[in-house]
Amino acid sequence: MFNTPRRSILFMLGCVSIAFQLSSQSWEEGDGFRSLSASAVSGDSQGFSLIESGRTGLDFTNSLVADRGLRNQILLNGSGVAAGDANGDGLCDLYFCGLDRPNMLFLNHGNWIFKESAIADAILCKDQSSTGAVFADVNGDGSLDLLVTGHQKGVRLFLNEGKGSFIEATKQWGLASTRGSASMTLADVDGNGWLDLYVVNYRNDTMRDLPNGQFDVRLVNGEYRLLSYNGKSADSPDIKGRFTFNRSQGVLENGEPDQLFLNSGRGQFEPVNWQEGHFLDTNENPVETPYDWGLSAMFYDFNGDLAPDLYVCNDFQSPDRIWINLGDGRFKAVDDNRIRQTSLFSMGLDFSDINRDGLSDLFVVDMLSRSHLRRMVQVMDGMAFAQYRDTLLARPQSPRNTLFIQRNNQTFSETARYSGVEASDWSWCPVFLDVDLDGYEDLLITTGHWRDAQNADVSRDLDAMIQAGNYTHAQKLAMRSRFPVLNTPNIAFKNMGNAQFEDNSAAWGFNSTQVSHGMVLADLDNDGDLDIAINCLNAQALLYRNDSSNPRVRVQLKGNRQNTAGIGGLIKVNAPGLPIQTQSIISGGRYLSGDQAVRSFAVQKESDTVTVEINWRNGRRDLYENMSANRLYVFHESKKANPHIAAKAPEPRIKTLFEDVSERLNHRHSDQPYDDFMRQPMLPRKLSSLGPGLAWFDFNQDGWEDLFIGGGKKGKLGVYRNEQGLRFVRQRAKAFEAELPRDQTSIIAWRPDSKDMALLLGQSAYESFQTELPVFNHFSMVTGKMETITNSEGSSTGPMTMADWDGDGDLDLFVGGRVQSGRFPEAPKSLLYRNHNGKFVPALESSQPFKNVGMVSAAIFSDLTGDPLPDLMLACDWGPLYLFENQGGQFVEVNKEVHWSDSLASKISFNSLNKLRGWWTSLTAMDANQDGRLDLVAGNWGRNHERGDSSFQPLRIYYGAASGQGGYPSVESHWDQDRAAFVPSRDWGTLSASLPWLNRAFKTFQTFAHASMEEALQTIPGEFQFLEARCFESIVFLNLESTWKAIPLPDEAQISPLFGIGIGDFNNDGMEDLVGSQNFFGVNALDSRQDAGMGLLLFGNGDGTFTASLPASSGIAIRGEGRGLAVADFDHDGRADFIATQHSGPTKLYRNLEQKVGLAVRLKGPAGNLQAIGAKGRLIYENGSKGPTREWRLGDGYWSQTPNRQVFGFDASPAALEVRWPTGDIQVMKIQKGQKEILITVSP
Repeated sequence: MFNTPRRSILFMLGCVSIAFQLSSQSWEEGDGFRSLSASAVSGDSQGFSLIESGRTGLDFTNSLVADRGLRNQILLNGSGVAAGDANGDGLCDLYFCGLDRPNMLFLNHGNWIFKESAIADAILCKDQSSTGAVFADVNGDGSLDLLVTGHQKGVRLFLNEGKGSFIEATKQWGLASTRGSASMTLADVDGNGWLDLYVVNYRNDTMRDLPNGQFDVRLVNGEYRLLSYNGKSADSPDIKGRFTFNRSQGVLENGEPDQLFLNSGRGQFEPVNWQEGHFLDTNENPVETPYDWGLSAMFYDFNGDLAPDLYVCNDFQSPDRIWINLGDGRFKAVDDNRIRQTSLFSMGLDFSDINRDGLSDLFVVDMLSRSHLRRMVQVMDGMAFAQYRDTLLARPQSPRNTLFIQRNNQTFSETARYSGVEASDWSWCPVFLDVDLDGYEDLLITTGHWRDAQNADVSRDLDAMIQAGNYTHAQKLAMRSRFPVLNTPNIAFKNMGNAQFEDNSAAWGFNSTQVSHGMVLADLDNDGDLDIAINCLNAQALLYRNDSSNPRVRVQLKGNRQNTAGIGGLIKVNAPGLPIQTQSIISGGRYLSGDQAVRSFAVQKESDTVTVEINWRNGRRDLYENMSANRLYVFHESKKANPHIAAKAPEPRIKTLFEDVSERLNHRHSDQPYDDFMRQPMLPRKLSSLGPGLAWFDFNQDGWEDLFIGGGKKGKLGVYRNEQGLRFVRQRAKAFEAELPRDQTSIIAWRPDSKDMALLLGQSAYESFQTELPVFNHFSMVTGKMETITNSEGSSTGPMTMADWDGDGDLDLFVGGRVQSGRFPEAPKSLLYRNHNGKFVPALESSQPFKNVGMVSAAIFSDLTGDPLPDLMLACDWGPLYLFENQGGQFVEVNKEVHWSDSLASKISFNSLNKLRGWWTSLTAMDANQDGRLDLVAGNWGRNHERGDSSFQPLRIYYGAASGQGGYPSVESHWDQDRAAFVPSRDWGTLSASLPWLNRAFKTFQTFAHASMEEALQTIPGEFQFLEARCFESIVFLNLESTWKAIPLPDEAQISPLFGIGIGDFNNDGMEDLVGSQNFFGVNALDSRQDAGMGLLLFGNGDGTFTASLPASSGIAIRGEGRGLAVADFDHDGRADFIATQHSGPTKLYRNLEQKVGLAVRLKGPAGNLQAIGAKGRLIYENGSKGPTREWRLGDGYWSQTPNRQVFGFDASPAALEVRWPTGDIQVMKIQKGQKEILITVSP
């Protein structure tokens, strides 16, 4: 790894041949291309060398006079840099923009020597504060022209007359304006061959810098409207759209509209009116003009049709604009379901196929700090932009970086926290680049700001000074100098190849603390890898040489027509031993900047040859085989039909395993909104949105599985009759039509005896302030009688599960306490109930082992020890997994040792279930490795959350001391590696609002930021207790008799909380599979929602591992807050279907389309257990081998129930079915060839 001290860099540059003078080498001509040798640095090195200006002659500082930055804070957004061969000599030149100084064009003379252009006076832009620049051939003559943006100057165009001589053509081309323009991006949006231009506009000034703004707001026709600003009508041209009035937020200032210019090909850019139909909403209606705080944008084909789509990063409340190109230059807004959330302060973006699955992923930077100390001081007002951060919105905004992994159904999952890139401090320009040439693109980010305007202490002091004094406007602006410079290091994240990144900044030498803005990629020494140039505010520009010694190929495109650089071309490189690498040629798109139009690709060995495929913007495809490593290639667009590849045929529609038939049910869960945070302001997340559960049960005994679906407060219990799988009819009986007084949780439908059918309906009590609270309702579907079981301890019911745990022949009940009403995270009561002649009686003595288990999220009875008494498994929130072995009707906690799979063995030290403390959500038991023993599958919160990258260091939540002003307190904390101590996870202001002692003990955000958790809690009266969580993976635990083997479920299960879990052999191959539902939106105001899941289909491999099915193959799309889920063959076609509920959303019903059919099995048990709960079935094949074990349960997964009729898949014709009844008796029933269904009745 190359990590040479800076002072020795110059020596090395003098000794190593690092420059490649094109004039001293000859291009070699090939069939459709030409190439040049490019020898890499010898040895084994990675990373960058910072090349000092004294060595290069590139002496540029983007200076800004302090007074101007105080009077106009927009100028602090900095300036960019453009890369391109301006004079056509084969070497990439650099153009830097200046705010209080002229711009400069530095010509590359080779060997890392740059000189100011002697003929560049026309492009110095001395009369403006320049922001952004891009080199692009806009007139198609083969020379790179120059576009420059600036304050009050919009965008200016300088045409290249050849050899780097420029002439301004701004007015002639129709670009003249006085906008406050920022970044630019160019592409052929309408397919006519010419490069079109999109200009991102911010503002020239802001009311925050202007004195004494006066707003006239009045009630007009029942609505509050802004009528004027400083006496000017709100409809006047310079005021129109600038302000928005909102009663909760007051007056919000908006930015300026962006501008799309279409290149006519006749020497003009024609501006597009927003309302003329070029930009359409999701319903394909013309949009209103958006007045956005635009910072950057990029044209990039992210849906794979070669037409450039558009992503626009907007600051503040302005939503990011995401547009799909319809193929003719018209753009349609992306549906909210495709990208579910965005960053709040979006600065810059880049696209890359980070996981090499052939799909383009997206990364957007924001301003969240990586440092605990900074996060505790850089505090945003809790109400700031609150209506845009609301997690119940269709597309909320969050103040952090966002990473969108594209799924194969053209939707994206946001995984920045899972991937470890959610924070990079005040960031500007992200760039994907394969730094170490291992085939995976790494991530570079520029950071810093001249004033740390988020510093809450300085803001508070200034507010106090202004309120106490009589200052002029100029004096108030001057006070801003008290904000310190935010000189955070630039960041380099190494792509680990699994959609996760690790900080490699220091090792790669990319950690300058200069305030860095625009950044470009360019091959400045023609060695085939890409180097870096960065424009810095009030500091020397940074020039980095890429020192990777690995083989590479560099690709440049030469188009036939006006698009001479092949902008928009997609390049695929297939190199032996590496994944297929894809990159596109872009123009502009960087924050205030534009790259050189070349791309570099990794090759594993110097002797390897690669295949290069080029998909041109116009749809032509060229293929080049046996391309050598360490060469620069220029590929010419073919002028005749391609001899290698015919025109690309449309891809066939992927057949899905499941089809969505939710219209057959037409159910939607409803729940009266409740503000949990008013009751307990320091809750980590809501507790009132945990339902609903559901149950399959044939209530009319016609042989078809009917449905019960839980309701929310003010909603109704959903009861649906199954009409032979064709539709479900809602039942309107009086008992089911009553408005619910509270949320329902788990549902169990059961047969107390042959004459009765009953429902157990769990009752949530978190929203109640009463002391006597219902635990569950017991309702007879035959007599209509309802019995309510209550407690006086405030426990809110979560999971329920039934089994004959006392061995008396009838079914008993366990009720898990989910939360103590209004006292999270205090342990609620969990109880066993004994069935006494159809009445449920608390079994207090038998329940003693569960007294301190905590908040139970899920529970199942399952025979995990093979004896065959039902054991009890619990999954707890802020707690562990518990296994209570049933020893003759008494439950005893057992802790088998846990062994971890190889991927986690070196990272995890906790090795028993009761040490696996997490935010567990769900449980089921299945035979994952086909050994006959039931294994465990435990759903968890996943690692895509605020503390998901904690590297298995514990999180803590403290509770139980004085109440203060905010109800029952709960204080979250996490382990800070720098302090080697637990520290508060929330800032001083947030905590002090509920715990006023902190306000007296600490005087500033900064002093509190340095406090450990112990030091903070010492200031509060009373004794705190704490709970821990450190394991967040959803895991399958293989039951190996004396030990458990823990294997995390695939990544798709780790990117969002896993609630519903269902078991079935969905592809009927004889191995058990899983389906799951995910997501949680009810997070606190400082967090962002978990919405990356869209439902899971995991195919079992028969060895305890699973393979995730891609969404376009599975057909599953559960995008809301998935909750209960249960598998059933509802249409009796021999295939396992399933249903999944969503909190405050539509219930999803999925029908299985697998060609093969399985064997449907019904069991009929004895009088006290007619549903045969606790029985286990297993297919026996003709060769004597056996399939996986399946168990009959009441209460499974997440608050749900599967039916008695279950489908067994098989990979060969089964000979018999073995049933082990709850008594331990074994019964074997022969299966006839071709038999599709079997009923087995317990032997008398």
